[in-house]
Amino acid sequence: MAGRRRSADLTISGRAYLQGELKDLEICVSNGKIDGVWVSSPNEYSEKVVADGKRILLPGMVDMHVHMRDLNQSYKEDWFTGTRAALFGGVTAVFDMPNNDPRVDSLRVLRWKMEEASKKALVDHGFYMAVPQKLEELHRAREFIFGVKLYPEDILSGKLPDLMRELYELDLLAVVHAEISGDELLGIRRVLKSCRGGRCHFTHMSSPAGITSLLESKLFGFQVTMDTCPHYFLLTSSTDPRMSVRPPLRCDDDVKLVMNSVRTGLVDAISTDHAPHTVEEKEAGVPGFPGLETTLPIIFTMILDGKAPLRMLDLYSSRPAEILGVNKGALLPGRDADLVIYEYSTRRRISSEDLQTKAKFTPFEGIPVVGGVESVYLRGELALSEGEVNMIKGKMLRPCANTGLHSKE
Repeated sequence: MAGRRRSADLTISGRAYLQGELKDLEICVSNGKIDGVWVSSPNEYSEKVVADGKRILLPGMVDMHVHMRDLNQSYKEDWFTGTRAALFGGVTAVFDMPNNDPRVDSLRVLRWKMEEASKKALVDHGFYMAVPQKLEELHRAREFIFGVKLYPEDILSGKLPDLMRELYELDLLAVVHAEISGDELLGIRRVLKSCRGGRCHFTHMSSPAGITSLLESKLFGFQVTMDTCPHYFLLTSSTDPRMSVRPPLRCDDDVKLVMNSVRTGLVDAISTDHAPHTVEEKEAGVPGFPGLETTLPIIFTMILDGKAPLRMLDLYSSRPAEILGVNKGALLPGRDADLVIYEYSTRRRISSEDLQTKAKFTPFEGIPVVGGVESVYLRGELALSEGEVNMIKGKMLRPCANTGLHSKE
């Protein structure tokens, strides 16, 4: 296959997912990177792990939309519990949204969040920023953030044209919550009308009309990408306050069409919108729910049961990594050695009692899935093994100035 002939720190062998196919491979790791991928390894190695039987090697998943809470909302989730949940879900990189308390709309608050993450995070992590009161603040924060989150109030603001111009000049990704009063098309049209040629990512897309509109905008040359979440292609609308989420769950026909957009790869990525709350808040109807621990098992089960193509794995690994420009999400030479050993010999039902997050509820309660994450390697170090966390420290991911590509600090 590919790589250099040299000694390796670690070799992991087994049935592996690589660029749309399953192959028997040996993956060689040196200095935290994948050094080579071989059908039969010519390398010497100091340690070898064999994933045999009903085990498969996957890249670490990349979740481009999470809410780790912390700061003044650590009672809901903090960087330790949130990234512990990520490990149990096979996720090795998370990108955190800015609607914290306090809101991350200044470099001062961003530095506070970065400091908390640096002390607690168990996986690699990156940050978005909220629209600041003064756009000059974006220049100061540029080296630390992957994009700016636009909420409905930002889209409706008269400052939108100036903001989009600033994001274009700074090569910052606009991450857009497009739904305004139940209408995704309104947000899409307003943002694209003000777009100056920059990059726009529309997140948690829930309606076929919105997805179709973005596909059309791609044909006209806009630099747009989009993600959706498992609850939008698996769950239908409900009056149960515990199922409350923004955007809301849709009718059965919409869910089927969003599922088709996922199966055919028309959407660019899958994210969880991991949004933890207390059980009491959730029962009162506060929108959002956790997803870091349930998404990979759900995707894997859909693939194993023939309900989705193998390439669906890319939507939660290599594709979000490409959108954000991080060196993760694929078992390729030069990428970070983030690997997941997924064991699939048994079936189980998702249970909120098993979750590592502080948010002990899930809209997927009782749904059957196959197996689960057995081991996780973060940059070549064993971070999770059969339910035991090895306390590997996650690193902050940072964008590379002036290139639109990204690298680690």
